[in-house]
Amino acid sequence: MTTRKRKSRVPSACGIGLIALDLIEHGDSTLHYAGGTCGNVLTILAYLGWNSYPIGRIASDSAGKVVVSDLQRWGVRTDFLQLHPTARSPVIIERLTVDANGIPFHSYGFNCSECGGRLPSYQPVTLRSLETVTASLSGTDVLFIDRVSPAAIKIAEFAREKGALIYFEPTSVRDERQFRKLVSLSHVVKYAQDRILDLNEICEVPTNILEIQTLGRGGLRFRFQKRGWHRAAAWPVPTLLDAAGSGDWLSAVIIHLLANRGLEGFAESSLTTVSQAINAGQAAAAWNCGFVGPRGGMYQRPKTDLFQVIQEAFKSQLRWNALEHSPSQSAAVFTGGICESCSGTAKP
Repeated sequence: MTTRKRKSRVPSACGIGLIALDLIEHGDSTLHYAGGTCGNVLTILAYLGWNSYPIGRIASDSAGKVVVSDLQRWGVRTDFLQLHPTARSPVIIERLTVDANGIPFHSYGFNCSECGGRLPSYQPVTLRSLETVTASLSGTDVLFIDRVSPAAIKIAEFAREKGALIYFEPTSVRDERQFRKLVSLSHVVKYAQDRILDLNEICEVPTNILEIQTLGRGGLRFRFQKRGWHRAAAWPVPTLLDAAGSGDWLSAVIIHLLANRGLEGFAESSLTTVSQAINAGQAAAAWNCGFVGPRGGMYQRPKTDLFQVIQEAFKSQLRWNALEHSPSQSAAVFTGGICESCSGTAKP
């Protein structure tokens, strides 16, 4: 009698928020990647073996075609990426340079380098367009959100009711009512200190939540189930070329390690497993700093390199401090064609 080996379950994630075309100006060349916080996190999850479904309203313009092509290249599902009404695809320019001490750093631009015209920006998904999405969310393990909007709240309410883990990574607090609502629905909230100094001054933080505040070069601090803050120093970066996207790698690896069985698996987490996942996420972020682009390591090194980094960091000695009291491929290279004011057509 023969027995069939049971197939391992593939976790799934949906994301609603910033999905954009990243133009990385590096030397005399410009690299084109699918990007944006939501786009990067879901692409990294697909790279790690997840079924990833970004939710957006990307148009079939020149920028949108590059975004869709790059996402599909890494196995991202684009079923819900071009919901109607579509809007011009957001475009963000990352400029790489060095400071007076020769240390690389990046800055972001939102105007065309050729004509100075304003590049398309993020447009939230409409409530009506979600009707075609919610029916497909029943089996989702994780919902990732990085922009506050009525549609994000609606889909978070639906996903939470279906048992998904809600991972909220806000960039700002513009609408406090909507912001507070999303925090109340979330299981993980991650934010940068330079954008939100103290979440507790804005809203009541749920009891059973993982709260992560990133501190730039100072690492991060976190607290789990409101038991007090712990610090985790920044992971050493062997070779610094580009720090952009570090937070996206941190989020994706945390999701991968703590929520690959959805909310059920996350509920079984302890302070130890949470700190190990953060450890691994910081190590992955440091690894990617050695490549150009927010996901540059994916294009230039085999996946086994990253898996080894994550595995060793997860098993390494825990790096959080005592309680506080306060496949090898090259990226596509294009020249011009993204700004409609200049030419309107991407040229390979």
